[in-house]
Amino acid sequence: MAYNFRSLGQVATLGRRDGIADLNGVRLRGLLGWLTARGVHLMQAPGAASRLRVLSDWILSLLLRGNIVAFAGLLDPPSISATPAHPLAAPRNAGLKRADEINTTEPSLHGDMDR
Repeated sequence: MAYNFRSLGQVATLGRRDGIADLNGVRLRGLLGWLTARGVHLMQAPGAASRLRVLSDWILSLLLRGNIVAFAGLLDPPSISATPAHPLAAPRNAGLKRADEINTTEPSLHGDMDR
């Protein structure tokens, strides 16, 4: 059986309560486009548990208006000290030689190719 794909349209959210939708030639804008885009995305979520989580997140974001997550480091940022940070591991090229450290008088494995 050959794979056959038929697009049902396109949707996009453009911000809070603003969106666009083009479903089989039916074009929606503004709040109605936003609700349609949200509905299409909700239908694409796999499983009822995922849909419920997404829907509850959307409802909370509408009610609370702000980000409910706070990062403790942003509230009280560490001071910048004069001492530089120390690396946890050696750099990857720690064992490599610089170009001026390479002995060019050693015989080459490639014969005359590198002269």
